Amino acid sequence: MKKTAFTLALMLSLAPVMAGAEQAHRVNPATKVETWEVSNHGVHFSLTQILPDQARAFYINRGFSQEQIESYATSCVYMTVLRNDKAPAAIHFVSNNWRVVTSEKEKPL
Repeated sequence: MKKTAFTLALMLSLAPVMAGAEQAHRVNPATKVETWEVSNHGVHFSLTQILPDQARAFYINRGFSQEQIESYATSCVYMTVLRNDKAPAAIHFVSNNWRVVTSEKEKPL
C-alpha cells in the first residue's frame, strides 16, 4: 500500500506536464513487478518497482556491505525514467518540488 501511495503521489506531481494523458499500469506476470507510465506531448515518464534482490545485487557489485545495503533494499525503491521521445523542445524537471505524500505526512524526497 505504501508503494502505491508513493507512486500515485509522484504521478500526480507530474499532472501539469502530463495533463490529458492516459496512464498505463503493467504487472510483470513472472516477477509481479509493477510499472506505471504516461506519455504526452512527446514526453515519457515511468516508475518501475525495483525488487530487493535487484537492489542488493546493484550495491554489492559496487562494494557495499550487506549491512549497509539491507535497509535500502527492503524499502520502497523505484527506477524512474523521464525521456524526451519527440517533444518540440528540451524537457526538465525540478526535483525540489517533488513530495512524498502518505496518510501520515507530506515531505520532500
